[in-house]
Formats: sequence, structure tokens, C-alpha cells
Amino acid sequence: MLAVRSYARAVFELGRSRDRTDAYGDGLAKATGILKQYPELIEFFNNPSIPDGEKKSLVEDISEGHIPVTILRLLYLLIDKGRVSLLPGIKVEYDKMVLASRNRVVCQVSVAAELDDYSELTEYLAGLTGAEVILEVSVDPSLLGGFTARIGDRIIDASIKGNLDKMRQSIWQGV
Repeated sequence: MLAVRSYARAVFELGRSRDRTDAYGDGLAKATGILKQYPELIEFFNNPSIPDGEKKSLVEDISEGHIPVTILRLLYLLIDKGRVSLLPGIKVEYDKMVLASRNRVVCQVSVAAELDDYSELTEYLAGLTGAEVILEVSVDPSLLGGFTARIGDRIIDASIKGNLDKMRQSIWQGV
């Protein structure tokens, strides 16, 4: 994970200094999309019997000039180090860094039932984080009511199920 963050940080800092964070993000997305579309490419890139030059040539052919040179150089470096499989993680970390630089956070929220309007929840979470919140919502009926939220490493449990679990634990500790 440390390597993923290091690569993402290097690309992010370079993108920010050149005012190309969006272009680099798009390039990472395209490269990651290609790997997802053709998972056999990971095996190809990890095969030590295939010369690195051949691997780099394939990357160049696939990119067709649609991936920034800096991202191509990252791919070449990952090929040289045998770490092409880290690319999806690098993309995720890079996106987090871009959002943080724009004072935005992604928040994974589970709700007991679909809501018509998430503005009140968004405002509440924005108040807790001090940043603009981008919600990723899923429905989990087992919560019974309320919500749980994950913002980075922080978890907020405001669900009925969570409250019942806390009460149950308090009762057992008191006995």
C-alpha cells in the first residue's frame, strides 16, 4: 500500500505543478480501464520471459496517443519494476489526493431505505468533515433505520442496529 501511495503522490505532485491533474487522472482512468477490460494483460506484463521493450511497445500501441506522456512513463516504470498490477490502486489513491486538494471527500453511506433527498445527510456530513461531501449510497435494510458512513478511516454509525448493539453490549458489561 505504501508503494501505491508513493506512486500516486509522485504523479499527483507532478500533475499539480504542471496544472494537469485532470489530464493525468483521465490518463490513469484510461490505462486502468484497459487493464480491467483485458485482465490477461496483467499476466502479460508480469511474465518475466517477455522483454520489457515488447511490453512497453504494447503499452504505446494500446494508448494510441490518448494517454499523457507522464502516465506512459509511469506505466514504463511499473513494467520495469514488475508492478503493473498496482495501477488500479494508484488510480484510487490519486483520485483521493485530487479530491482532498479541492476540499472534497467521498463518503460511503449505507441507509436502511432509499431516501428521496440526501441534502440533509450531505450537510450533516459536510459539517463533520469541513469539506464538500460526495455521497456513494447503498441500501442495507439490516440497519433497521438511520445510516452508517465511512469517510476515509472514520466510521460513523447512526443506525438503529448500531444503537441496539451498543445497548446490548452495555447490558452485558453491566452484568
